[in-house]
Amino acid sequence: MNKMEISASSFSGLAARVSGEGAEAWEIHRLALERKDAGEDVLVLSIGEDSDATTPAHIVEAGVKSMNAGRHHYSEMEGTLALRTAIVDHHNALTGRAMTPQHCVVFAGAQNAIFACSLCLLEAGDEVVIVEPYYSTYPATFSAAGATVVKVSAPSENGFEPRLSDIEAAVSPSTRAIVLNSPNNPTGAIYSETLVKAVAELCRSRDIWLISDEVYADFVFHGRHISPSGFMGPEEKCIVASSLSKSHRMSGWRMGWVIGPLALTRRFSALALCLHYGLPPFVQDAAVVALTGPQDETVTMVKEYGERADLVVERLSGVPGLGVFAPNAGMFVMLEVSELTPDATVFAHALLEEAAISILPCGSFGDNVDHLLRMSLCTSQEKLHGACDAIEALCRRLGA
Repeated sequence: MNKMEISASSFSGLAARVSGEGAEAWEIHRLALERKDAGEDVLVLSIGEDSDATTPAHIVEAGVKSMNAGRHHYSEMEGTLALRTAIVDHHNALTGRAMTPQHCVVFAGAQNAIFACSLCLLEAGDEVVIVEPYYSTYPATFSAAGATVVKVSAPSENGFEPRLSDIEAAVSPSTRAIVLNSPNNPTGAIYSETLVKAVAELCRSRDIWLISDEVYADFVFHGRHISPSGFMGPEEKCIVASSLSKSHRMSGWRMGWVIGPLALTRRFSALALCLHYGLPPFVQDAAVVALTGPQDETVTMVKEYGERADLVVERLSGVPGLGVFAPNAGMFVMLEVSELTPDATVFAHALLEEAAISILPCGSFGDNVDHLLRMSLCTSQEKLHGACDAIEALCRRLGA
């Protein structure tokens, strides 16, 4: 029987747009997991997940108790009132804003929430401004509806913060949205109040949507997070997307949300009806406990990540040929290897082959970041010391 090959023309344009570079960013990570699954002792530092740790016990217990109580049926499309209340209370305390539960819609993680922004705001002919380095799925996410992505550089010499003049230059009559991600993934940069306030004013004056990805808002160990929503009114064109994946080690629970003007959240609710038809109630009940219960483990975890970041920066600063950038937030340290190789992917493959350690090359995090790598801090200080030893050894070999 002859096998029929399905041609690319059989699929939608959206299917092509979401299968680009961002989807290929994880090749090193995939290879590392393959070797780990085969029984090799591989240190995986290519993803932002502390796989050796678990969701705090009181949150897990809340989810189990809810499930045992029968909370496993359909729920409200936009999320339970209790959860949306807890989310906006947390948001208002962080930003000084005065949002209500009706300004919030719950989605299956921040990635899902940001994709919903793309579907509800963008279409063919629109442009959306994003800052590089960016999270690798951004180009696919924001071009899914047919919009064109316009990239603005956040250079390392400026602390990985974009320049306002560059953002202003990227705005055109076709610009529908500007996306900010602060604290930033992958760089750990926290954008200054001056920049954030100026971008908020730019969006207001040009009638542009401002989409703020704030997944790491509770993961700051140096400095202070500034949300653009603090400079805009409840019914202005500002959207905040966030989740509990990082702050409460709930990545597998798939719990995220968007907060925005009522005119938009009504449309998000309609999209949720078609998209997921409500999230599991027991997951939402656990999320309420995560937001309103003890925060001791989150505080401790963030402190530990700050200490891990300081350790890596101290250990690798001064290594010949290697650039090291100290983060202020998040789960990663950025490394620069342009003096050793023009392509960081070469460095990452060599580290995996020679030392069984995976770190992520940033080639899919922007057009001009082939010289950068993202190193996860999601392991113990002891293992990070070993990883630093291996990175230093490889740098000295390549430098020689």
